[in-house]
Amino acid sequence: MEDLTVKSQLADSVKELKSVSKSMVGRELKMIELKKEIADLKEQVKNCDGKNGNDNQIG
Repeated sequence: MEDLTVKSQLADSVKELKSVSKSMVGRELKMIELKKEIADLKEQVKNCDGKNGNDNQIG
């Protein structure tokens, strides 16, 4: 009887760990995606500097 309880608890723990792992992997993939998006946006800003006519140069 105790053996079934231990197996059940172990199965529950494995299920929970798989769920947490899936969430963490999803989070990391999203972070990679966001970092790439930030880098792309920085590059766009870098390429647009001074070309939009809104630069604040006096002179």
